[in-house]
Amino acid sequence: MLKDQLKLNLTHPALIAVPFTTQMALTEILSSAADIVEWRLDLEMTLPDKIQYRDVLKQLKSHKKVLLTYRSKQEGGEGQQIYEQVVHDILACDVLPDLIDIEVNQGAEVVHQLLALARDQRVMSILSLHNFTQTPDENELVSLIKNMSDYHPDVVKVAMMPKQLADVERLLNVTAKCHKVLTQPLITMSMGDLGKKSRIIGYQYGSELTFATTSQTTGSAPGQLTITDLLAQW
Repeated sequence: MLKDQLKLNLTHPALIAVPFTTQMALTEILSSAADIVEWRLDLEMTLPDKIQYRDVLKQLKSHKKVLLTYRSKQEGGEGQQIYEQVVHDILACDVLPDLIDIEVNQGAEVVHQLLALARDQRVMSILSLHNFTQTPDENELVSLIKNMSDYHPDVVKVAMMPKQLADVERLLNVTAKCHKVLTQPLITMSMGDLGKKSRIIGYQYGSELTFATTSQTTGSAPGQLTITDLLAQW
């Protein structure tokens, strides 16, 4: 399980990650109930220079596990620089995150290169896929997840947009099915208001991490609950 690989003792049903940028209140992030801080570099006004990057990453790592994410525009982020180069620079730094997000839609060659570099640097990789328009049918969803697993990342993550509640149920059921056969931990979620249920009970189907926020104004994806609301639901 992911919590065991990260050597985390949980007091809640699943791992919680919260988004962070340097415009947010660091003390609020570090004092939260989150297990993981997702530093969203694509949401920074400008990428930090090496000194600032090291200083902030060290401070985050002294309190929480850190996931570094540079989300491209095609995956719903704000990243405008060359994706491969930014992730390569993160993994080449002398201060490393605990986890790194790698987008499967960057293409097989780039994905293989970045996964290999993450392994060399002993940084856990989350291979991710986001669909902001729909939720595929069951067979396609299962195929997508299994194909991502075949890249041999440390973790597989998919986020889909539902158009109706049946889409949320389908994603949860596929999560349960894939959780039984995958060799890696799995993270899934339905986005938007319709998908909030998946962020609350996804762990019951085998999703090992959910994304929440420290306040109503710090979300990084549609449908994220605040940690307070999430814990109240649990």
